[in-house]
Amino acid sequence: MSRNIGAIAVALVIFFLGGTFVLTRPVQGAQTSTVADLMTLPAIAAQSVPYGEAIANGKPAFIEFYADWCMTCQAMAPTLAKAHERFGAAINFVMLNIDDPQWQSTVATYKVTGVPHFVLLEEEQVAVDTFIGKVPFQILSERLSSLVG
Repeated sequence: MSRNIGAIAVALVIFFLGGTFVLTRPVQGAQTSTVADLMTLPAIAAQSVPYGEAIANGKPAFIEFYADWCMTCQAMAPTLAKAHERFGAAINFVMLNIDDPQWQSTVATYKVTGVPHFVLLEEEQVAVDTFIGKVPFQILSERLSSLVG
């Protein structure tokens, strides 16, 4: 009887080790992981124009209000990186983390109720458009093109 219990215990251990291996192995061709997306937001934020500079330099601005924990913000990161690459010379790209207390008055000024929240500002810093949530690159590109041209 004790041999059977020992054999069953060994079989269970092998079964669970095999299951753990299958469930935790890297998947070939998988999309970007959430951990990689979390690293993308701070990287893009680090490349953005500081808010004070964007308001003062006379260029149109694209402001993103985001949060590190926001899955839609993370999903939008590649789209925003592409837009920044295309329009970055002509438009100030600004990223403001809504969880940072220094931006609470700015969050209130632009009536941010959810993230991501995007605001497009003309050269005179007048808001001309607002988007909330996931925005396809095509729409974003068209609005940024009209802002520049």
